[in-house]
Amino acid sequence: MRGFIPASFTARFVLLGGLLLVILVSARPAPEFLSLTEALAAPVVHSPGSVVQSGCPTLGGKQLTSTNGRLANVLMYIGLGHLAEGRVAEIGLRETEITADIYTPEVLGFSMPNARNGAEMIPDDSRPSRRIRDRVGGYLAQPLRQVKVPETLLDIIVSSPWEYELRFYHPDQVGAKRGKLYELVGEPYAVYRFRNPNPPSANRLEITMIQHGKEDKSEYFYDPKLDFWSLTTNGQEVVRKRSEVNPGNPCELIETRLVTADSKVVKTVRIFKGFPWGQEIVKKIEDPEGEAKTTTFQYFEDRNGPHYSFLKTTIHPDGHVEQHNQQPDPTMRFRKKP
Repeated sequence: MRGFIPASFTARFVLLGGLLLVILVSARPAPEFLSLTEALAAPVVHSPGSVVQSGCPTLGGKQLTSTNGRLANVLMYIGLGHLAEGRVAEIGLRETEITADIYTPEVLGFSMPNARNGAEMIPDDSRPSRRIRDRVGGYLAQPLRQVKVPETLLDIIVSSPWEYELRFYHPDQVGAKRGKLYELVGEPYAVYRFRNPNPPSANRLEITMIQHGKEDKSEYFYDPKLDFWSLTTNGQEVVRKRSEVNPGNPCELIETRLVTADSKVVKTVRIFKGFPWGQEIVKKIEDPEGEAKTTTFQYFEDRNGPHYSFLKTTIHPDGHVEQHNQQPDPTMRFRKKP
């Protein structure tokens, strides 16, 4: 994928809570790595006689929840080159889920000040401000039309409510302003296209990078009912994640991740447990069908103790026990999470 990125660009895709997608697609699928079609067609089967309870008694009857809502599952950065002061400007896409907002450029973040350090951000007066929903209620975003920095001009073209493009031009392709916008000469040297491949459903995001006539295409898919994420690149599924409450234990949530990298499938299982104060990860198993490298996390569960709910120990795969939060100070606020 980096072969299609200009020298002044850096792009990295991260999915499902921080997995860096420097992806080498396997030429042969692993036996347990189902295709996306097979995954969607496969029903959720519970063991005979098991009862799916409505909630975790330890949590007062509440259900354990997916970690997806707290993580940037769609995370992408595109470099814009250096500002006048030397630091790198970039565009960021950080979304925990796929909604109608993700198909608009208003969700993008720009790591640069306006009209300073050689950066100029030109609003799009043809489109109204848009309220973007997020975890804390949302914010009002002002549409942008062009972004000019010393090494690049970005032209933002919205073709429909479900599709837009980021077009990049070299400085020698940028002319004088006509009205509020810079005139551009020739074809963009790179294009990033964001679109919904299946409107009006809002469960897929397709990102296509185009340069020198070559295309590199990635597609995110999310099914909130199954709590299932998948990423394909150029038609090959390379990342998937699914979590579900253990049908035999409503106080246990099992999250499974499969990542294709370096011609093999890496599987990681994380197990979360319900505690009176909330849910915490208690175990992480890497390569469960092979080496089964297991890391275990334990917490202070004495309500009368000074560190109640704090991380107590981490037991690493080699057996090493790491102690945490052993200070006797009951006013300590620091809590080390796994």
